[in-house]
Amino acid sequence: MANRLATAKSAYLRTATDSPIDWYEWSSEAFALAKEQDKPILLDIGAVWCHWCHVMDEKTYEHPDVVRLLNEKYVCIKVDRDERPDVDGRYQRAVGAITGQGGWPLTAFLTPEGKVFYGGTYFPPTDAHGRPGFPEVLTQIAETFHKDRKRVEDSAEHIVEAMRRHFQERDASGTIDKKLLDRVPELFAKGFDDANGGWGGAPKFPHTGAVLLCLSRHLRTGDDTLRSLAKKALDGMAEGGIHDHVEGGFHRYSVDAHWTVPHFEKMAYDNAELLRAYAYGAKVLDVPRYRRVVDGIIGWTLCYSPEDGFLASQDADIDAHDDGDHFTWTLDELRAALADTSGAKDTEIDPGFLFDVARLRYGVEEKGDMHHDPARNVLENERTPEQVAEILDRDVEEVKAARWEVLTRLAHARAARPRPFIDTTRYTDWSAMFASAFLEADAVLGIPDARDHALRAIDRIVQDAWDEQKGWLHRPRDDGGLEANGFLEDQVWMGMALIDAYRFRGRTDLLALAKKTAEVLEAHWHAPDGGYFDTADWRRKDPEAAPLAEPLRPWMDQGTPGANAVAARFLVRLGRALSDETFVERGRSTVEAFGGPAPEAGVFAATWFQALEEVVDEPPVVTVFGAADEPETEAFADEARRVPRPGVVVITVSPGQADRADVPEVLREVLTNEDLIKDGPCAFLCYGDHCSAPVRDIDHLFDEIVGRGAAQIAPNA
Repeated sequence: MANRLATAKSAYLRTATDSPIDWYEWSSEAFALAKEQDKPILLDIGAVWCHWCHVMDEKTYEHPDVVRLLNEKYVCIKVDRDERPDVDGRYQRAVGAITGQGGWPLTAFLTPEGKVFYGGTYFPPTDAHGRPGFPEVLTQIAETFHKDRKRVEDSAEHIVEAMRRHFQERDASGTIDKKLLDRVPELFAKGFDDANGGWGGAPKFPHTGAVLLCLSRHLRTGDDTLRSLAKKALDGMAEGGIHDHVEGGFHRYSVDAHWTVPHFEKMAYDNAELLRAYAYGAKVLDVPRYRRVVDGIIGWTLCYSPEDGFLASQDADIDAHDDGDHFTWTLDELRAALADTSGAKDTEIDPGFLFDVARLRYGVEEKGDMHHDPARNVLENERTPEQVAEILDRDVEEVKAARWEVLTRLAHARAARPRPFIDTTRYTDWSAMFASAFLEADAVLGIPDARDHALRAIDRIVQDAWDEQKGWLHRPRDDGGLEANGFLEDQVWMGMALIDAYRFRGRTDLLALAKKTAEVLEAHWHAPDGGYFDTADWRRKDPEAAPLAEPLRPWMDQGTPGANAVAARFLVRLGRALSDETFVERGRSTVEAFGGPAPEAGVFAATWFQALEEVVDEPPVVTVFGAADEPETEAFADEARRVPRPGVVVITVSPGQADRADVPEVLREVLTNEDLIKDGPCAFLCYGDHCSAPVRDIDHLFDEIVGRGAAQIAPNA
């Protein structure tokens, strides 16, 4: 019989509809019941894309002893971390304070007041790998809760106090100085893996913010260390198994240091930032193969997204018994797929040759990479086409042609397999991240399909998820959005998307909405110590939200870019677009609010450093002045948009529009002189209260925007 989760909005919660456990959603009802019955709370936080969540749901939470103990001795709450980032953020930190680690599934034991006194991640149904089975854990915790209540409550208070002290130290304010940017090569070289690219060992995460900062600082300074760090990281990920070579896009992280075996889920937030990094990498580093990575991310995203929105995630697996089988290959599967011509583009290529190319190029062997099935291989670029050609004694162009046919046939074969679940929930923050990345990819590389999709998605979010009082809802209004509201990341990422739609495509209607977003942000999220809380004031004041009352000011990059650092970038860009120093100062003060520990946080402060760069190393507002609808005017604007310098605002002004609100005040009188464009369009680069002389040669515009000391890269690379 279906339980109460059958009516949940969350796709993840609905997967537990037939669970024998008496689950509650996060609600005042569940906490009231725990108090009334004097029971501890079992909190399970997971996600629809999470492999070990499926394992725990299907094995641990189906075990008869576990079911009996939970239904008798606990009140059980199940939370979708994508739907409730506020709940997940707090309890990840609390369990991390106990165990030193977090992740999903997150398993926390709470007092009826919602305070953590014990927790962990995955718990097996029976004793395994030196760990006690969950029935034993549940029995001991229930006995301790009732027989030694003071110790339980003291432990809970100790955890709360330890977290409070930790975040007071971690979130300290400080002064900001342009010289900090000079330390980036030294700070980001620490912990870098020269052999494999990227930062850290196993498990290895993309740290895309660090790549983007290295690219932007290299662009401005020509520093070779930063170029090397960015290129090695981008190369390592693009060549490795974390990159889906068949369908495009990236898996969430690698379980090893070599980027070979991933956790197979694909997340919107990872792929949005990686899209931005490879688009900028293709331009700044002049690496054409990065454009193919960009096209792959966009292709995968558009394949599985609504026509006016973006997907949220793709599951890692089909079920708990699977471990990436959809994405991996045995030698026999490879041979069969390449012999099948039903999905072929070129039926003339010998299947044996295709098999040899695929086996050598992607490192497919009898003994593969997966522990659960050693015959299964993760595809990675083990050899270059030139190396494959030499081994097979064939022309390299033949090998390259065969490689594309290999990928076509493998995609056809994979399409016939059961497909992991695609979550198309329109979370505002992740959709906005994708929209911004699509717009930036189009601006830098020229991808009209990406631009058009991003603008459709933004318009749909504006229609479905904007509330004049509450700001941006976490989900559309008709999909539970009115209940899912008050989250910082929705405000700042949607603010960034609106600004990007304005600065790249001239949508002045969205600039006005970006200003409203900033005003709502200041009214309901502003923190007295600087920066912004992760939840709005109405959530923090709600007596039903007592367990969530402890305010957090997230600024470090942890899975997603730090929300306060994103807020700073949004406010600075908005202020410069409006020539309004009020918003620029709010962005600056947000950067300062976390300036104490940020320099020593290294790559985990990468987005903070990006915000610092935009504050102290001011990018220009580029005003293109020319006749409306003239190809030359638009060509000037497009050339300005192609510059991969973060924060550059590009506006196009025609005669008679000098009094527009977004025109820099210092230029308004100048632009009343229509003779300026009698010989064609020109561009002004404005910094605060001063502007450059008009730039009339389009071939010089790129270098002018990059700024003095920039690396030499081709404007049309």
